Amino acid sequence: MVEHNASSMHANIVAGRGHTPVLAMLEALTARAGRFARLPEWAAAGGAVVGMQGGSAVVRAKVARLRAKGVPTIAVWLQVLAPPRCMHTRAERDEFVR
Repeated sequence: MVEHNASSMHANIVAGRGHTPVLAMLEALTARAGRFARLPEWAAAGGAVVGMQGGSAVVRAKVARLRAKGVPTIAVWLQVLAPPRCMHTRAERDEFVR
């Protein structure tokens, strides 16, 4: 981990000697820098978290295709995008601007 603040710099170097296992070095590094929280059990069960968009029919069809192909899927991330204000009609825009 390297921190840099204007005129000074602080560094922590994790190095192994001889045949130090990579896991031991990684544990030393993450003990200092921090670790991610454990995943919930359902997420660690194995399978993909698949991101999709396109409406219910499109998403259901894609999920069905994944299941048919035997792709282990544990969750579907749905991206919901609200239309921007500029997509309104001119009358709606004029009313909104007032």
